[in-house]
Amino acid sequence: KAMDLLYPSLVVLGEKIGGSSGIELAAEMIRRSPSTPIILFITQDTPDMLRSAMRLGITEYLTLPLGANDVRRAVENSLDLARLRRDAVLLESRRQTASLQRRLDELETLTRLGRTVTGTLDIDAVLTAVVEAAVELTSAEEGSLLLLDRETGELYMRAARNFQEEFVRTFRLPVKDTMAGSVIRSGQSILLDENTPQKIKTTYLVQSLLYVPLVLNGQVFGVLGVDNRQNRLPFTDHHVKLITALAEFAVIALENSRMYSETAAERSKL
Repeated sequence: KAMDLLYPSLVVLGEKIGGSSGIELAAEMIRRSPSTPIILFITQDTPDMLRSAMRLGITEYLTLPLGANDVRRAVENSLDLARLRRDAVLLESRRQTASLQRRLDELETLTRLGRTVTGTLDIDAVLTAVVEAAVELTSAEEGSLLLLDRETGELYMRAARNFQEEFVRTFRLPVKDTMAGSVIRSGQSILLDENTPQKIKTTYLVQSLLYVPLVLNGQVFGVLGVDNRQNRLPFTDHHVKLITALAEFAVIALENSRMYSETAAERSKL
């Protein structure tokens, strides 16, 4: 077949072929098909010839005196190396494809969430969608959105995923001496991994945790976070970027809800 001629399984070249150099032909073949193994047959191995062959990536070379076992060994080694190369390329291709699919899934999740933020006035639904997206994009076990109660100075859980309802309803976290509180005070994200397990309000240990601030007009008024209690897979800087984008959605939704409430109140007065 024409395709088999273009991409052979193995090529054996002589030192000279029809007045052309075998090294030059090998270089041209390698440019066309880098994964094809090439065996070079030379009458006498010299340091310059071996260096040229190594630079090109020729898999094996044969020289006189030559036996059947030498040929078989060279062919088997070349085919094994070619198979390893193809497997490595295929594995990397699959990794790149999986990475691209993850990015597409992330984009779809963010787009869907954006439509939710702009398409509904149900703040509970929007904040729940934000937390669910945070858990989905980071493969976390739990997610929560904490808001600052200005009267008590404590954080309460406004939306959550995979927490018990009673826990969410009664959750109160002081700003002082807590990780979530440090995000409120500093306005900086916190990223912890399995090497630094921490206790949240002395109620449960986490193996990894990520908190990002909710910021409006330079003021931090809440925290969006995800954590793993059992899973030791750490969060990454890429996850920080994703959760930060989700936090911005939450801020927009909360601000829209506040402005709508104020407008409704003014209408009632009028």
